[in-house]
Amino acid sequence: MVDALSGVSAVGPVIAGQASNTSLGATPVNTASGIDTAKAVANELSSLELSSTGQLIESVLGMALTQTDQSPQAEPLLASPALLGQTNTPELAQSLNEALSKSGIFYESHLADWVSGLRTQSQILEEPQAKLDHSAAAQMRPSSESPGNALQSAHTLSAALTSGIHPQSVGILQQQLQSIDNQVIPWQGQIWPGQELQWSVQSDSYFDEEQQHNPNTLPIQWKSTLKLSLPHLGEVQAELRLGPQGCQISLISEAHQVSDLKQALPILGTRLQDAGIRPEQLTVKPKDSNG
Repeated sequence: MVDALSGVSAVGPVIAGQASNTSLGATPVNTASGIDTAKAVANELSSLELSSTGQLIESVLGMALTQTDQSPQAEPLLASPALLGQTNTPELAQSLNEALSKSGIFYESHLADWVSGLRTQSQILEEPQAKLDHSAAAQMRPSSESPGNALQSAHTLSAALTSGIHPQSVGILQQQLQSIDNQVIPWQGQIWPGQELQWSVQSDSYFDEEQQHNPNTLPIQWKSTLKLSLPHLGEVQAELRLGPQGCQISLISEAHQVSDLKQALPILGTRLQDAGIRPEQLTVKPKDSNG
């Protein structure tokens, strides 16, 4: 220990921000303040810029949507609510599947399928990106919006054209970016005339202690949330979880409708079994419940 210390020369107090002449075995030690280092790093970070892709994404997310872009799908999926009988439930399910598939969110993936021969050109042409009007007149169409909204639309149009983005595709692009970020795929529209539906789908895989070390072996589970206001039941939200073992459904409704919905749960269970789906858990709780 004495031999080790004999090589250390005595020095005065060390002052932050200064480099001392302290030597350990003739090796100089720099005691410059960490604040100076932090400032240097901050200056370097301030000079960083987003890549062209990052700038494009930031530009798209910052574009305001016109009233037309914000509106949900206008055409109802079914012509009449009378189609909701037992024999027509598959038709509604198929219509919802097609509406989500053709919403434009998966357009680039579907193009890859087309190149691989997995989709036809006619299927691609059914998606909104394939229906964009590329004429300059359509892009610069006059607006009947209020002056404030018209100015906002003009800014969005200018930003879109500068970025090389078709103005009519801004809403779809924003939805794609938000879906990637949130891992949630939304859809909103009419399931039959006058009946609006807000619908979202997301993967819902979960891990227990045995599976968390090898999550790739887990089967995909899906969570689907539906919100709608029905004529007799009022506002209802349904949360469905579908996995290999069956389906879990949680219904949230107005408090005065909970009893009626609970009485209908056995019918719902029977309908699921008839469709080949095992009902694991069916519950109903009031809208204001925290449980």
